[in-house]
Amino acid sequence: MKICIIDDEPIVVQTLSAYLGDLGHSVIGYGSRNELDAALVDPAVDLVIADLRLPGLNGIKLIRRVNQLFPGAPIVAVSGHRADATSMRDVIENEAYAFLHKPFGLGELDSLLARLEKERAAGPGGSHER
Repeated sequence: MKICIIDDEPIVVQTLSAYLGDLGHSVIGYGSRNELDAALVDPAVDLVIADLRLPGLNGIKLIRRVNQLFPGAPIVAVSGHRADATSMRDVIENEAYAFLHKPFGLGELDSLLARLEKERAAGPGGSHER
């Protein structure tokens, strides 16, 4: 899969990029609003993992920007702040594929990737469980 990671913490982008790359995925990373604003629309992205708190662009504005840049790509919203999950419950439930609370384990990410790949293999009529 082609996976986009959006996080302002370089260690998160580096760690996830290395891990996902080792699994055979192609990874692109963005670490700031400026980098994301300069991105070109890429409908070929299969998954976006986005921190809900990016300086200058967070929450629903971030989700909407991601939807513009990577149309149709499932979004995994991540945050280390429990308040984000509560305050953005409707957005997460309606616009995101899943939510992971930081710090999340690589096993959680593996399970999510396996579920997504299974749904993709099932095709457009396949199940989409949250």
